[in-house]
Amino acid sequence: MLRVVIVAGLLLVAGEAASRVALKPVGTLWEYWNPEAAVKFRWYRDVCESSTADDVHMPDILVVGDSTAARDFDPVELESQIAPGYEVYNLGWPANFPMAFQSSTIPMLRDGQRVPSVVVASFSPSAFADDATVHRFEANILHSAYCRRQREGTLIQDFLWMTRIRPALRWQKLWFSGKQPGPPPRKGFYPLDGHEEKSELGGHRDELRLSENRLDVLRELVELSSERNFQLVIVIPPIQNVDAIPEVTEFRRALETICKTENCHVVDCLNVEGGSQKYFWNVTHLNQDGAKVFSRWFSKNVLRDVLPPAP
Repeated sequence: MLRVVIVAGLLLVAGEAASRVALKPVGTLWEYWNPEAAVKFRWYRDVCESSTADDVHMPDILVVGDSTAARDFDPVELESQIAPGYEVYNLGWPANFPMAFQSSTIPMLRDGQRVPSVVVASFSPSAFADDATVHRFEANILHSAYCRRQREGTLIQDFLWMTRIRPALRWQKLWFSGKQPGPPPRKGFYPLDGHEEKSELGGHRDELRLSENRLDVLRELVELSSERNFQLVIVIPPIQNVDAIPEVTEFRRALETICKTENCHVVDCLNVEGGSQKYFWNVTHLNQDGAKVFSRWFSKNVLRDVLPPAP
């Protein structure tokens, strides 16, 4: 019996040692819910945790939020309408709804060595409802090791690297090459082409009550803007058919009470340039052409007013 225990212990030690050697090149990439998200979020995480700008310039303007942020804001077009020298990065992600956002994004704004000058936050009003569809969409993000660490602190994977093997399989090429992925394409912009007829968050339905717990995440973001001295622009995004998102009215009222600091600005983009039907992919998202038109409008009419002097 003792011999079996000793052999099992030796095998465990050998397996753990081999895991540490193989997974070292993966770094923290295994923690995220999706390989593309890993590249996108880790790039910005590395930038904001760096205390100097020697290697990578800190983006002056950071776009955050759910798919309305990821799909509607094109950094290249945003940069085209403001003075040279400003840089924009899009950290939005589909289903990065408030409860997921609280773990995936707020910690970098709260704890990072550096913060952007302007944060543009865009969410679908429906994201603030305690709805089964909303919960299902954001669960994948919340269950990731990265987000669980923000909520729970230390994880078993921090000590036993063998438990990282399954999520790290997506990065198997790194085990052998060690070549790290570069920054995400399009500065984090994830456009949609063409049109889609249906959307689970955009169908005609009864109004959903907004959750105070979810609105508290916006309150936390507003407080951070004052504490860390960045300009916060909260966007009510373009919507093709406002009647399909009945939460808009309550969301507007909520923002009136939440955004009462000098650093916070609310921009209602429900009916703006880029909002015609041909520019929508579905009810709540612009297609690539619409995002270009909207981003140029947003840059000229909003960013120019909140940006500090050109670097």
